[in-house]
Amino acid sequence: MQLVCQRLIFSWPSKEAFFAKKLDYASHMCDASTWAEAPNLSRTIDLHNEAARRVAMRHGLTFIDQRANMPDGKRYFNDPCHLTDEGCARWVENVMSGLDLSKIGTSTSRDR
Repeated sequence: MQLVCQRLIFSWPSKEAFFAKKLDYASHMCDASTWAEAPNLSRTIDLHNEAARRVAMRHGLTFIDQRANMPDGKRYFNDPCHLTDEGCARWVENVMSGLDLSKIGTSTSRDR
């Protein structure tokens, strides 16, 4: 069995630029301040990502760093955290390239 830890991604803009639609997003669907103010949300996501990395390392899990493999911009993001169709496809490509496909389907009943 393979378990995968993934790093959360987001592209944090200035609130003013977001509402003025001056940012490189495909659409401006949802401002990130819906969830929290910039410093709090950024810090929370950073902490989550670091915890996921530590858990993966401690338990020998696959860790896929989506942030490192997902460029910013309207090609991949509708807004600070929602992906475009192409962004979703890139996410899946990142996951598939990070998996050891030789281990798929090799679990035993003890693994379940």
